[in-house]
Amino acid sequence: MKRTAVLIIAAIVCYSGAGEHISNRDVLYTKDGEEFRGELKEITAEIIEFLTADSSLIFTREDVVSIEFGKQRPGDWWRTVDDIDDELLLKVIGYMPDPEDYAGENYIILFDAHEITVGLDGSIKHIHREISQVYTEGGKDRVALHELYYFPDIERTEIIHARSISPDGRVLHLDDTAIERGPINAYNPDYDRRTILKYALGEVATGGVTDIAERIVRTKTEPLEPYAEFFYFRDEAPVLHRELIVRVEAGAPFNFEEVNWPANWPRFKIRDEGPFTVFTWTVEDIPPIISEALMPPRAKFTPMIAISVGPDWDSIATEFLVSLKEADDYPAIADEIVKRIIKGKKKPAEKAAAIYNWVVEKIRYVDVPASEYSFKPRKLSAILKNQYANDLDRTFLFYALAHRAGIDANFVFASDHREYFDRKTPSLFSATNPVIKINLDTDTVWAELSSEYRPLGVLPEMIMGEEAVVFSESKANITRLPLPAPDREQIEETISAEIDKNGDLKGTLRARYFGNRQREIRGFKQVSDEEIRRAMEERASEIHPNAVLEECELNNIEKLEKIPELTIEFRVKNYALTTDKLLVFQLPGLDYSTWGIGKSSREWPVWFDSPFRGVHKIEIELPKGYRVYHIPNDTLVSADSVSYSANFEVEKRELIFSDDYSRERLSFPPEMYPVFQDSRRVQAAISSSWIVLQKE
Repeated sequence: MKRTAVLIIAAIVCYSGAGEHISNRDVLYTKDGEEFRGELKEITAEIIEFLTADSSLIFTREDVVSIEFGKQRPGDWWRTVDDIDDELLLKVIGYMPDPEDYAGENYIILFDAHEITVGLDGSIKHIHREISQVYTEGGKDRVALHELYYFPDIERTEIIHARSISPDGRVLHLDDTAIERGPINAYNPDYDRRTILKYALGEVATGGVTDIAERIVRTKTEPLEPYAEFFYFRDEAPVLHRELIVRVEAGAPFNFEEVNWPANWPRFKIRDEGPFTVFTWTVEDIPPIISEALMPPRAKFTPMIAISVGPDWDSIATEFLVSLKEADDYPAIADEIVKRIIKGKKKPAEKAAAIYNWVVEKIRYVDVPASEYSFKPRKLSAILKNQYANDLDRTFLFYALAHRAGIDANFVFASDHREYFDRKTPSLFSATNPVIKINLDTDTVWAELSSEYRPLGVLPEMIMGEEAVVFSESKANITRLPLPAPDREQIEETISAEIDKNGDLKGTLRARYFGNRQREIRGFKQVSDEEIRRAMEERASEIHPNAVLEECELNNIEKLEKIPELTIEFRVKNYALTTDKLLVFQLPGLDYSTWGIGKSSREWPVWFDSPFRGVHKIEIELPKGYRVYHIPNDTLVSADSVSYSANFEVEKRELIFSDDYSRERLSFPPEMYPVFQDSRRVQAAISSSWIVLQKE
């Protein structure tokens, strides 16, 4: 890569003599009710001069009611590149790369730095600065739009500066009117805590540079007010320079881990700086992440530094178990509910299922995760009174009722596919998903209560196979959640059909859904008959684009202990191509494709959130006077953790097709990509193969 000294600074030659850029930082209000946004230029005993984007306005002091002054930020007085006195910014824009070296990129990150200061008192200061250059229209939003999330009761945020430098040398500053703060969960005041700060740079131009700096200051960090950050070092864009500096005051509980760190990348440097120990990571010329189909979550492959501030997992367990006791205020109604729910149930497994079903059916789910509100559960009496709860409070309610029923259960926090979990960096922000571990005599059952569509024992796809921390008796035990067998995450489909001599097809599809696949059909219990009809018409069109829905029926979608089923009766006019002696058609209801395998090789693994099994059986009654002339060959592809088989049979006047696709693992490394390709190609070939019937 070559760097060039043909600077954006040179553009000032073309820009000299151009007018000033006026921000909308200040607001002037007149006694006539008018409002002007711009900048105050001068105020005297008689007049006020106010600059707007269009003109310079003169007011008498009597005409002005008030002036609101916007925040002055470092460098706000710069109007052109010649005014810049920030040495770092001048250095960065003075040696920018040749855009030809990054052809096809939307933008490039010229400089990115995070500086963290960890205090002994639990305070944390985080400053982030990023300088980028835009290459295309597609890169503008990424460098112009910024968001900061925080908890306003323990954190405060500040935009230190935000500006863009146009290709002609102008320096354009953030307008206060482009800043917005607000809650992200205002729709539910009981869980309204996390806040967002959003701002947008104006007039970001192709070829221009953006420079932003932000600060977040946290006043305290505790086991249940955790702090953890995950700094990714590769991005969707090239990065010329990225660094992380962490200053840790002596005695502060700081933990870190280098994750997915390439062997040829520089390791951290450490030095003493007064009462602080300073850790520094610096990497330059980082290539972009090239997107691929079916990519794993970033935490699974991207080089990053994981840090946490706080005690070990045992201390976190102690604090959390105390919070459970404090939240259980022993409302009398809880005992009454338990007695009613488990009446007639003898075995612990039956009692657990009854309590689980009651909680997910009776307590409305509030989609505000604990990580966006609090890791301390609300009072049990409040949850029962309100009849709604988020994931943590729903889980706590189940936990409290289960203990009243004599069920041995532990509270668990699980990581998910998007999170990084490591024993060396303990924090509930690395395991944000509350789960219950039910300890039966001969088995362990897991309960995750964020959905009314999953039966007891079915974990969400996002946490399958992930690590989790189990709290028991003030101790934390690290375990790994089970990865179910493919047939626990299965869809079975059977089509019984008949085709006549005119090529018309009519048939019945019957489907059964297991595990998380049940949500796509159980959700219909909350919609109208008209909406169900429209959805079933769409489902029929997946069998064939010209399929007409005759009848549909949904069974067992209310009771979680039963397997939900779907039945569709359909017909398709002119399904087969016809000649005087032949009927030619493809199998109905198969829609396999080669999507995701177009590349000859991969850099990243192929990723799925869960195991899966798909089973089809298609029985087609042949028209009288016809026999099977051609059917595809049987096929079998089998390798480590993935297999596909397809079989054709003819019995009397019936064509019978069956296939079975099974995928056991979540991740297929690049070296297994050819096996995955073979499986997809074989499936697609079966789906597109022709069956030929010949008149006898």
